[in-house]
Amino acid sequence: AQFWALSRALETQLEVHKGDPMVARVRELGLCVTPGYASDLRQLLGEDWDAAANEALLTAATRDYVAALQEADPVSLTAAAFILYGALVVGGGKSTQAKVAKIFPKCDHKTFDVAPDMVAARAAFKRTFTEIGKEWPQHFDTLERQAAEWMARNNRVLLSIRCVGVKAAAAAAAAAAVAVVSVIGARALLR
Repeated sequence: AQFWALSRALETQLEVHKGDPMVARVRELGLCVTPGYASDLRQLLGEDWDAAANEALLTAATRDYVAALQEADPVSLTAAAFILYGALVVGGGKSTQAKVAKIFPKCDHKTFDVAPDMVAARAAFKRTFTEIGKEWPQHFDTLERQAAEWMARNNRVLLSIRCVGVKAAAAAAAAAAVAVVSVIGARALLR
């Protein structure tokens, strides 16, 4: 539920700022992950999943992150997109989907259906963010600093999640592993 809320807030703000040239470049990737999260939550929590996700499941760290996304300017949103999408594009895909399916077999894990061709999606992601850094060199330091800040927020969200049972703990560990892979990938892309 946490990353559904974050992705929803990010994608809402990317739509709000779609006229900004940097945000437009991010949107050209065609990424839209909120529906995948929603599908998975519906399967895991039932038809009334959205009420539960909004009211009971969101942690204070997630609510703070959502508020920050709602106030972010286009450069900061670009950095946030790099982190939130990077976790799924760089660290996600079918192989991660298969691993998570072992923990939660009664879910389709649509969250990881980011693109039909993950190799092409990763290449486009890397190319887009590299070009953003080159096209707006005056914002490179800000993008790098803010990406680190958004990643720190991701980590606070992950640490705020309270898990019950072995399967839930394993799922949190898998989410943390995806986050770590995305940070490593993000640092490699920024260099």
